Amino acid sequence: MTTHDVTLVVNQRITDKDIDIIFEHADDATPERGNHRTLVHFAREAPSWPAAVVSALADLEAAGFQAASVHTDDPH
Repeated sequence: MTTHDVTLVVNQRITDKDIDIIFEHADDATPERGNHRTLVHFAREAPSWPAAVVSALADLEAAGFQAASVHTDDPH
């Protein structure tokens, strides 16, 4: 499988405890906190970029967060 870079935007600044919860659901997640939002980067192995996005969204939602948008540098 190919590794796809996916970045999900969460419209809130998450806490250290929230980051631990995200890691429980996605060990390939790298949160980046900003003032009013958090970017959660994933290096997701999947057969396609859309499959990687769906998988990352599912893990983020399982951790209790909603993505406001999706960003990527992958040419899909």
